[in-house]
Amino acid sequence: MKFCFFLLLLLSLPLSAQEESTRSNFFYMTNHLNVGNYVGWELGVNYVRQQKTTYRFSYIGNFRVARSTPDDFSAGMIRAMAFGLANPWDRFRTLQLGMGRIIPLNRSGTLRINFSLGLGYSTIKEPRNWQQGGNALITGNYTWDRHAYRTLSLVINPSLEFPFSRSYGLSLTPMLQLSKDRTYLGVGIGHMIGPIRNRRVRE
Repeated sequence: MKFCFFLLLLLSLPLSAQEESTRSNFFYMTNHLNVGNYVGWELGVNYVRQQKTTYRFSYIGNFRVARSTPDDFSAGMIRAMAFGLANPWDRFRTLQLGMGRIIPLNRSGTLRINFSLGLGYSTIKEPRNWQQGGNALITGNYTWDRHAYRTLSLVINPSLEFPFSRSYGLSLTPMLQLSKDRTYLGVGIGHMIGPIRNRRVRE
């Protein structure tokens, strides 16, 4: 439900309505594929104020093969037909609210650092209470319960941004996400869409 609400929020933002050439406050969207000790994605809405201060609201959805999986685990044909979606995964999902600062690295505006520090509300789901049984070939040889809990996270999320044009760019985003129980360390690469550069900058 939270994820659906976030997507509706993204679609409702007036990203194309900012037409003034001197406008220095604007929204843009980002999406990244993440690779690290988890893999996943991040969808974000960014607000830039005076072309310097940034605010970010994002959804981070990461997962990995469950660390508690028994060595003799077999998924079975039925789970295999679900393309792995029914397999045991450790999931680490976060809603992040961050604040940062843009540091230009060249005069043309096509290279900059967006250093962001944020607070996240994380939901961690992991399989527990493994019980052996069933048909290893058909249904798999284990069942398990899903244990879920919530915690706060500190998200350190600097971005190296390449706004090639006024409305599109790429970004490389290292991320460190710290909570009391789990840590994510990785890097994301993705797109920037929207009025990501002021129109006064020559292309």
